[in-house]
Amino acid sequence: MNIKLKKQLIEIKTKNRKLIHFEISKDSKEDAILNEIASLIKDKKTILALTFKEISDKKAIELCAKIKQLCEIFDCSFAINFRADIAFLTCADALILDENSITKTQAEKIVTEETLIGFTKNGELIFEE
Repeated sequence: MNIKLKKQLIEIKTKNRKLIHFEISKDSKEDAILNEIASLIKDKKTILALTFKEISDKKAIELCAKIKQLCEIFDCSFAINFRADIAFLTCADALILDENSITKTQAEKIVTEETLIGFTKNGELIFEE
């Protein structure tokens, strides 16, 4: 993807969107997760960034399929925190990394060219071309 097109894609997918971090743990119930996410994203243009804690990859991927459908219904961008493999497998709109994550270069080898790669720095989400 050329740089100009990537810049336009970043602008479209992130403009005026609020970032919501949502953690899913092994004790979370699926219905409760889906209901809570729906209530968080229903009235806002958001970027929903998921983090998984002590949950199997299989369960995370299954949940992501359902959460991604909610995001599509509510015009919400779907992002995965830190896990490039799950971002790839779930066709996430974005992968969000931090200082403890893999590098952008490493992430680009895993996710698709269309997946935006962002970084959190001092609580702010930054997308670079």
